[in-house]
Amino acid sequence: MSEFKINIRCPRPVIEFMETRYGEQPIRFPRKDRFNSMLSFTLQKPPKDYAGEMNFGSENLSVFLPSMEDKNVRCWNYLTEVAMQEISAKMKALLKAEFHSFMDVARSKEISFNAHASVYLFMEQNGINPAAFDMLLKERKRYLQRIRWHRFHKKIVSGKPAVCPPE
Repeated sequence: MSEFKINIRCPRPVIEFMETRYGEQPIRFPRKDRFNSMLSFTLQKPPKDYAGEMNFGSENLSVFLPSMEDKNVRCWNYLTEVAMQEISAKMKALLKAEFHSFMDVARSKEISFNAHASVYLFMEQNGINPAAFDMLLKERKRYLQRIRWHRFHKKIVSGKPAVCPPE
């Protein structure tokens, strides 16, 4: 693992989740972690007009660069805006996957917590600021709505007659 750091723009709840999962900033991902693979794949040489590392304020996630065999981190230490957005999107997807998995267990018949208590419990366990409660609750409602829509659509499609009736 190198001692070079890079900043990535992420939403605040994602940063809090990543800090709980991987430790305080600057985050050092485990050696074979997929985020290390993404970083090593997307790192580029800085452009000639590069002024230095950007700081994104409250949306700043500082990460140690991985050691790479094919790239020297002293030269290859620049992330484009598109690469930053993709890595941030993957981090947000991880947060959502963990959240929905947790909610499915919390809402199961054995535990049966209500939605609000389950969201607060998830936020407490993952160090997410309570200001993100509405965002997570809306995400859960959208997720359940998508599942219902897919089930309904599947039922409609399976009830249609065959295109070519048998003879």
